Amino acid sequence: MSIITLFKQNKYFLFLMVALGLLNSLMYSSLLFLINNGVQEEKEIQWLEQNETALFFGVLIFSFLAGRFFQNYLLRFSKEILYDFMLSVLERLRSASLQAFKKLGRQRIYTAINDTRVVADLPRFFVEASNQTVMVICGLVYLFWKAPLAMLLTVGVAGILIAIYWFRNEAIMRDLNVLRDKEDEFYRLLEDLLGGFRELKMSISRNDNLYHHFLKKNRDAVKDLDIDTSIKYLDNNLLANYGWFLVLGAVIFLLPLYQEIDMAQRTTFVIVILYLMIPISFVINSFDFITRFQIAQSRLVEFDQSLTDISMEASTVAKVERGDWLIDRVEEIRFEEVCYTYSQGEEERRFTLGPVDLTIRRGETVFVVGENGSGKSTFMMLLAGLFAPSSGRISVNGVAIGRENGRQYRNLLSSIFTDAHLFSEHYDDYDIHNAYETWEDLVELMRLKGIVAVDNLKKVANPNLSKGQQKRLLMMYTLLEDKDVILLDEWAAEQDPSFRAIFYRELLPHLKARGKTIIAITHDDRYFDQADRLITFYDGQLEVDGPRPMGEELLDLEEAG
Repeated sequence: MSIITLFKQNKYFLFLMVALGLLNSLMYSSLLFLINNGVQEEKEIQWLEQNETALFFGVLIFSFLAGRFFQNYLLRFSKEILYDFMLSVLERLRSASLQAFKKLGRQRIYTAINDTRVVADLPRFFVEASNQTVMVICGLVYLFWKAPLAMLLTVGVAGILIAIYWFRNEAIMRDLNVLRDKEDEFYRLLEDLLGGFRELKMSISRNDNLYHHFLKKNRDAVKDLDIDTSIKYLDNNLLANYGWFLVLGAVIFLLPLYQEIDMAQRTTFVIVILYLMIPISFVINSFDFITRFQIAQSRLVEFDQSLTDISMEASTVAKVERGDWLIDRVEEIRFEEVCYTYSQGEEERRFTLGPVDLTIRRGETVFVVGENGSGKSTFMMLLAGLFAPSSGRISVNGVAIGRENGRQYRNLLSSIFTDAHLFSEHYDDYDIHNAYETWEDLVELMRLKGIVAVDNLKKVANPNLSKGQQKRLLMMYTLLEDKDVILLDEWAAEQDPSFRAIFYRELLPHLKARGKTIIAITHDDRYFDQADRLITFYDGQLEVDGPRPMGEELLDLEEAG
């Protein structure tokens, strides 16, 4: 997100910034002149003597009202940038491919959203820095008019302070970059703590190692770096603040030893220096924000580049929704020479699924079987449209599936994956209350009567259930979606034996009678007779694609199980 992009979001911003700068220069210069004129025994402009009080308070009130107007405008502008940009990041994320999302990592998403707060604060800082700079310029010009030597001394001290600050800021920037990397690491470790809480409770050494050797080590390193950079900033601020007292002392006590300075000049100098202390300190201390902004900006650029794998879906959705996508009933899904290759593990071992050639027709119940690591889940991801084939063609009703229509294709399918997420809010279009009778029937079908309760406020079922019951609740939501194709990845694995039998002997025939196409990954060979066909994978290859086993063949499979 560039500075120019920020400014272009509001065509009046640059104009108002210039207007505010000119107004501030006029107001602050007037206030400075009126204050200095008020403390002088001999007035520089006689006609002001009778009107200076009214004029001073008039300028002060006008400056306050104008400043409030601009500050309110600036506040709204900055907040709009913050939330618009944050929504822009979320919009791009939701359009990303699954591969891009996994490669990106959640921790980088969290830190990128935090970076938007820094970047969006640029307009406020820019205007504030401009105002303070105008004040400094006005003060120095006035000081040059009244006491040239004192002005040169002031500029010299300010230049030395800025040079010291700049030099020290380079080291601070390096530390802040390390801090940002540590924060990314912390979010990753925190994900391990929260997501793997159950597994951590099962091992004392695993629990202790995560805390002592990773989380605590990370936080200790961050604490040390944070303290070190904060001390460096504190030293810089103290140097900037006390440097002005050094200037005051030099002019009041040392400069008179070499040059005659009357009391009026001394008074003018003291007033101007006190007037300039805050704005010059702001300009010097602005290196803090500039450093954080540069880091946030560079990180956001890297984040933006990491999203280059985002598909063209967002730009093509409008075209599809105009009517180019005419499929509303899935008759068949066909794989033609489909291959998918990816690397896994630190050694980058390449795994290839395919080539796969098969056709799944409407109303079929298909079981996908094979050993762990054989390619079943990868096949399901390709079937779901979450992975794009490395080569080959996937089509539905003869229409090839690609980036331009992948979103619409996936909308035709329902899925429950092994690690399916049960949302805390209701995000679907169906209304449980409007489908109350259907909901009650599903509760009976899933044997959840008296177990699952509906939150009337959120209109979503209470998710505080066992893992198997959560899968049944997800199945109820899936059936309410009422889509043609249902993808199930080890759905029955968490079910107790009695409901597992209900699933295969009652639920699957019920779905088949409703015309649903079901593709299910399963290891329950004793229920293979409930499938119309079996698809078997071995080491990425489609070994068998045929009808369900019958008779002695099924008996052999059950005995082997």
